[in-house]
Amino acid sequence: MNMPQLAGRPVAIPVLVSDSKQPSKPERALSIEAELALLKADNASLLAEVAALRTASSLIKVSAKGALSVYGLGRHPVTLYKDQWVKLFVVAPSVKAFMAEHDAVLVNRPQPASAASKD
Repeated sequence: MNMPQLAGRPVAIPVLVSDSKQPSKPERALSIEAELALLKADNASLLAEVAALRTASSLIKVSAKGALSVYGLGRHPVTLYKDQWVKLFVVAPSVKAFMAEHDAVLVNRPQPASAASKD
């Protein structure tokens, strides 16, 4: 028997021997199908969880810099410092009155197709 050589020296190649029998093709197919079913179920539950978070009320956090961030209004959070929120609350009645005056020209943000189809 010829042994492989490296730099003129014989090199032993380890052979892994397993006591367990390799699964046949049908057994492998079943295990792949079972794993696929589990992954699909996990994916569905994660998508449901994300959908629930999107429809939940706004989430409020204090940012790393000490500002107040409101999540859930849009793609990005609305982040203002405390004094900015106070100013916003002071002018809130004026904003509401302005919105009422211009109601005919103001529009709501369009809903994504997935949310519109659920209604």
